[in-house]
Amino acid sequence: MISATEIRQRRMLAGIPVDLVSRRSGVDRCTVSLVERGLLSVPDEKMRQIASAVEELAATKRLVQAYAISVGYPISAKI
Repeated sequence: MISATEIRQRRMLAGIPVDLVSRRSGVDRCTVSLVERGLLSVPDEKMRQIASAVEELAATKRLVQAYAISVGYPISAKI
């Protein structure tokens, strides 16, 4: 199981806002924030939802950026 700290690091590295993770995972924004900071423990299933949302959003962002680069669109954000 991925830790809350790892989830936050991956989200921040990918440049994904908490709000998007919240919407994608179906977990309240405040809950996601508290979990990431280690201030709230949640059941494993909810932790999996959050981690999965971060991974899906990061993968989608990488795909969109790769496509944009392939068609010559300038990308300034991290991939």
